[in-house]
Order: sequence, then structure tokens, then C-alpha cells
Amino acid sequence: MTLQQIRYFVTVGRTLNYTQASRELFVSQSAVSKQIQGLEQARSAASASQAQFRLGILPFLDISRIAPGVFDDFGKICPSCHLNVESYPLEELLDHFYQKQVDAVLVRTFDMVKGRSVVRYPLSRGKTHIYFSSKLFSGRRDLDCLQAMDFQGKTIFLQSTNNSNYQRPASPEFVRNYGFQPREVQYVTTWEDILSKVHMGYGVTIAGPSFWISREKSLHCVPVEGSRADCGIDAVWYQDGENFYLPAFQKVISNLALSKHF
Repeated sequence: MTLQQIRYFVTVGRTLNYTQASRELFVSQSAVSKQIQGLEQARSAASASQAQFRLGILPFLDISRIAPGVFDDFGKICPSCHLNVESYPLEELLDHFYQKQVDAVLVRTFDMVKGRSVVRYPLSRGKTHIYFSSKLFSGRRDLDCLQAMDFQGKTIFLQSTNNSNYQRPASPEFVRNYGFQPREVQYVTTWEDILSKVHMGYGVTIAGPSFWISREKSLHCVPVEGSRADCGIDAVWYQDGENFYLPAFQKVISNLALSKHF
């Protein structure tokens, strides 16, 4: 809303006539009409933004598994507000959060989210699994009996968070968490590319139960033992968030949090 739009609006409201208002403002009638229409559009956009809660998630997260019933529960508390779920790569997701273009985000437990007033709520926890194709062990029939050590020397594909492909040696922390020494850790930009490489038998990937890959029936999986191998999803928002419906979202999340373990 601009000062010019306000002046035009006040004049039209006082005169109740576009022609008279245009004469007093020394502009054409179409110019007055255009400014009023712009003001109405801005008002409609503001009303629409106030009637929605924007939740940002990572593209590979299965929200129906992480937070079953979240839409229904939110709708019951706030029938006039739409819960809008938007997916972005990690860096873009965090940028939207920092700029307050989304009201809350769902991230993995190890994803760092900065900010003094950030609230982090554990939503789910579960066992990490190694996902692989039968092509990786050609001719072997006991695929369901494999353990983490059977993947010694295999390549691990993970998603990169900086939109670039690169390789690096497996860190000691990585080895301690997953119980085997991979040949290399290769970072790939998208989960579609990861799935393609895993399906071809080029290596394995590691993911928690909240990822879409858990629904890939054509892949085999082996659980990683040990508490350090557990992973999960956290809901994150600003304590001083400006969205009117944030308390309702917090209530829904608190009801869902840790209510189901995978």
C-alpha cells in the first residue's frame, strides 16, 4: 500500500464518485480506477497470506509417515487456515526459513538450524537402514540375512547439500555410526540420481524410515544397529513467529511428536 493509493482511496470514499475524485486529484478516471484496483489486490493478497501456514520440508521426506493426520488435525483446530506444505533442497529450505518465507520447517536431526529464538521439537525417531539392490550381490540368495559388515568396501551415495557432486574419504565418525568401512562416500545432488545408482548396483545409500526410499519395494534393506545409528526428524520454528496460527501448529506437532516410533 502506497501513500498515493491511500490518497486516492480517501478521495473516492469522500466523493463516492470516480469522476469527481479524478477531477480533484487532477488525473484521469482510469488512473484512479487502476490505483483502487491495485489497493484491492494488495488487500486480497494480504488476506490470503494470513489464512495459511507455510510448512517447509525436504523433498525426500514422507510427511504422511512422519506426521500422519497432521492436515486433519490442523484443519480441525483452524478450519479457516490452509496448511501449505512446500518442499525445497536443504540450503533453499533454510534460506526460506531464515527470511521467514515459511513459518516452520521439518529437518533431519543432524541438520543445523541457526537462530536465537529457534524452537526445535523432536517429531520422530527411528532406525537407519542400508538400502541396496540385488545387483550389488549378484548370485547371492541370503540378502535378507546381510549385516552392516557385509557392505565393507562398498560405495555409499548420499545427497549433497551444496548442489555439487564431490567425493571424500569416509570419516571415523561415519564409520562408528554405521559399522563398516565404505570404499568412498559419493555425494549426489538429487535423490532420484541416488536411487538410479543404487538400482544399478553401483553402491548403497543410507536413510531413515521417514524418507520416501523406505517405500521402494524393489530395494533390499538392512537395519544399522546401535543407538548412534538412530535418526529422526525435527520440527523447527521461531519462538517469536509472526503467524497467527503458529500456536495451533505447535499443538498439532506436540500431539504427534514421539507418538510413533519406527
